[in-house]
Amino acid sequence: MRFELTPEQRALGEAARALIDDLGPDELRNGYEDADAFPRTLWDAGAKQGWLGTLVPTEHGGLGGDLVAGVTLARAVGGGLAPGPLVPTLLVGEALRLCGDPEQQAEWLPALAHGDVVGTLSLSADWAAPCRDSVRVEADGDWLTGSCGMVEYATAADLLAVACTDGTVRLVRLSGTHGIEVAPLDAMDGTTRLAVATLTGAAAECLARHEGAREALLARGAVLTAAELVGVAERAVWSTVAHLQSRRQFGRPLGAFQALGHRLADLWSGVVMAGHGVLYAAHALDEGLPDRELMVSVAKAKASEMAVTATATMIQYHGALGFTWEHESHLLFKRAHRQAAQYGDARWHRERIAALTLDGAR
Repeated sequence: MRFELTPEQRALGEAARALIDDLGPDELRNGYEDADAFPRTLWDAGAKQGWLGTLVPTEHGGLGGDLVAGVTLARAVGGGLAPGPLVPTLLVGEALRLCGDPEQQAEWLPALAHGDVVGTLSLSADWAAPCRDSVRVEADGDWLTGSCGMVEYATAADLLAVACTDGTVRLVRLSGTHGIEVAPLDAMDGTTRLAVATLTGAAAECLARHEGAREALLARGAVLTAAELVGVAERAVWSTVAHLQSRRQFGRPLGAFQALGHRLADLWSGVVMAGHGVLYAAHALDEGLPDRELMVSVAKAKASEMAVTATATMIQYHGALGFTWEHESHLLFKRAHRQAAQYGDARWHRERIAALTLDGAR
């Protein structure tokens, strides 16, 4: 099998990288400093390029792309350290596309695709080892009670997709709905915003009544997050390469020393492998291949491991510069650690790989 991105998928990633580069680091850092929201300049420009409608069907105003296209976009956003609820909004759109009825899709998908509505979600703590008990929401008819922890951009979102203890996935309007309290959290990663959403008899619409819907959304969330991690790792490696080429010691560029060059070559090989794994996992989900569950865990485990390793190496090889607040290395490092823990960390997914492999061998 020979796998290549289509011209449309390549163009989507290239356009996203160009837009993020044009905005520049100062504009993005201003977004990091906003306590509640994110830079609308990037959000609006991305919406005009079709980012938010990447996975939305064309009949609802989207691009009608597959998950491979979404991965290409997420990789560019991760590599650009771009803030904003792109992946959560894409996943809320996927929840509506996969599970919503025609009326729900007609109401929300066009608004999501055009960037008029911001989405976020709280699916399950099962895939999030560091916070196993942070999500517990119970449904009583059309009313929800419980707590959703570590919700991205809940302070700025309009819609919340939440998985309940009865296996259903529900949609909550965060604006104008009684019984909802959103409390911001202090996040280690300054490039995102996290909050706890407490629901006390909040009205909700049912999207799905079967466990498979939650698992499908978790798998897509893991792959899109893995794609962002690959982008983070790529940026860390190339930034380190540029530093070693410009920094001189003993009359030679630091990159001329084999101990450093070989280490980066090994690191880059791992990052490339992680990128291929993410693309195949997205393809497997798109096509419903038999190994899709296994490949989701392979992709997330490898991407998490490489992003954490690449960003730590970046700080080490930049020396004192890597510890300064003004340098981007700490932003990449923190983002890598946060996203590595989302949707299951590397250890959790390696255990899942072992379980799936043993089950397949029986």
